[in-house]
Amino acid sequence: MSAKIFGLKSIPEKEYFSSIEDVDKYALDGQAHYMQRAFQAMALDGIFCIEEKPTV
Repeated sequence: MSAKIFGLKSIPEKEYFSSIEDVDKYALDGQAHYMQRAFQAMALDGIFCIEEKPTV
């Protein structure tokens, strides 16, 4: 789904998170809690990771 949003051919699951469920499945342990909070607090449509660092 994320590839369609950005018009790209492929984005690995661990680079783009489109929901809290994606975070639960694929996020690094130390980042998952903060990414979940960001989805809830900021009503985000997604979080893109660059070099394993969440970018909002």
